[in-house]
Amino acid sequence: MHRLSGTDSGFLAMEHPWQPMYNVALGVLAPAQDGAPVTREALRDHLAGRLDQLPAFRQRVVEVPGGWHHPVAVDDPDLDLDRHVLELSAAECAERGATLDEVVASLAEEPMDADRPLWRVWLVHPPHAGFAGVEDGGAAVVLHFHHAIADGTAAMAIFRRVFSDAAQPPVAGAEPYRPRPVPSAARLRWSAFARHLVGLLRLVAAVVGAVRGLRRVRARKEVADVEVPPISEGAPRTELNDAFTPQRACVRVQLQMEGLKRIRVHTSATLNDVLLGVVAGALRRYLAGRDGVPELPLLCNMPVSEEPADAPERTSGNNFWSLTTTLATDVEDPLERLARIKEVTGECKTQLAAFGVSTVPALLDVVPPRLLARGTRRVSERLREATEVVDASVLVSNVRGSAAPFSLLGHEVESLWVCGPPSNGIGCNVSAMSYGDHMNAMVLAYADALDDPEALAAAFVDSYLELLALTEAEQAASA
Repeated sequence: MHRLSGTDSGFLAMEHPWQPMYNVALGVLAPAQDGAPVTREALRDHLAGRLDQLPAFRQRVVEVPGGWHHPVAVDDPDLDLDRHVLELSAAECAERGATLDEVVASLAEEPMDADRPLWRVWLVHPPHAGFAGVEDGGAAVVLHFHHAIADGTAAMAIFRRVFSDAAQPPVAGAEPYRPRPVPSAARLRWSAFARHLVGLLRLVAAVVGAVRGLRRVRARKEVADVEVPPISEGAPRTELNDAFTPQRACVRVQLQMEGLKRIRVHTSATLNDVLLGVVAGALRRYLAGRDGVPELPLLCNMPVSEEPADAPERTSGNNFWSLTTTLATDVEDPLERLARIKEVTGECKTQLAAFGVSTVPALLDVVPPRLLARGTRRVSERLREATEVVDASVLVSNVRGSAAPFSLLGHEVESLWVCGPPSNGIGCNVSAMSYGDHMNAMVLAYADALDDPEALAAAFVDSYLELLALTEAEQAASA
């Protein structure tokens, strides 16, 4: 048994029927050389063999009576993989959508059973030859896992075990699956009480840390040459913020890593800055063809982690906080826009580092979940009623993936995608992951916020090609 962190618990508190808080991953499988199809039974057996390395996949969340402390995760004594490893036949796939993206969006609309471990896998069989998104003879594997289970860093460790047959090293702290009875209400209450007693010192330390962090941020702002966006109510409200209905939309775009790296080197930016530049250009194009680009620049919310590169591999937990930066959509020239994004994002990271990436998570750890849930409800209500300004326009994250393709059950995983849930009045989540020679960008959105996914996909490609062409032109002129 272990207690969820405040950040983990916060993602549970954000759960609504119209806002399921789980991540979506998609592996597109090539046909096997021998023509053999993937079966649900083989996929289930593969995952059964990984349970010792995926503790969150065998644990269910148990609430503390009265909500006086964060929930605990315990091995589910009634775990039944047949409830988690599901299958869409060709006919069922056809009923879900005309393309793989439409099928993925349809599946993302379905809530999870909170009384079971918070994950599931769908094996998707294409309904006919030429089905958009899957090669003839191939299949797709769609994984859902609640954000309370894992962040991007843990997700990549999960993918190496779910989407790959390759042997993996043991996960630190993971024990063999030995389910025990769910803790009694009395034990949960006593454990929560004892944790709160110990947590009094942590509460003092967290408050002191936050006060000191705010002082460091104020000192930094006094000398900074760059003004950063506010963390709330600084973005113009657009249709991208229509985020309060159950229906979903999905679209995927592949970008060449070679071109992205050329832009990065030429502009002395980070790869993440370049991704933001592509997103900015795409959203600018998309909105220009609709109600128009707002005068205020769109803002982006993105996660930042301070986890060391040599930290032990983990397959669960959330270890990050977020910052809000500009997409500089008020800047006409794409390279100048990217330069502005780089400048502001760099200062945002500096100020977040001064405040402390772990400062807010430390506070959330000692906040009772009842108060946490009340706070998330108030944020949701405020954003639902907003008419002019909101907190951010889009969620963007970037995960470092695998340079070599995975192989699963005799099938090469041609492409691998992941996307977090759109939430908190932000209707589109753009998650990018490197895989092989490509950066795979997946957009999961409220259907109201993105009613023309293909137009956005085209805008992504055009934005990338424009940045690359301008880079090549400047390089040629200086040669």
